[in-house]
Amino acid sequence: MATRPEPEPAQQEEAQEDLGVTAVAVYDYAADEEGELSFTEGQRITHVDKVDEGWWSGRNAETGAEGLFPSNYVEEL
Repeated sequence: MATRPEPEPAQQEEAQEDLGVTAVAVYDYAADEEGELSFTEGQRITHVDKVDEGWWSGRNAETGAEGLFPSNYVEEL
């Protein structure tokens, strides 16, 4: 009797999106101006770009919104 080959384990997403530098919000932030990013405590910010010492840009992983935010409101992971 021939044996069947073991099925290969389901592959995880091979082409997982590169999220770049990621941070988590340690405080809520409500955007004051157009181009800024709002988020609530605990939300992850992906694709972080350290624009300057006080402001970074990134994407809210939950909402998909993008913009600038104060770097002291997040903690880099």
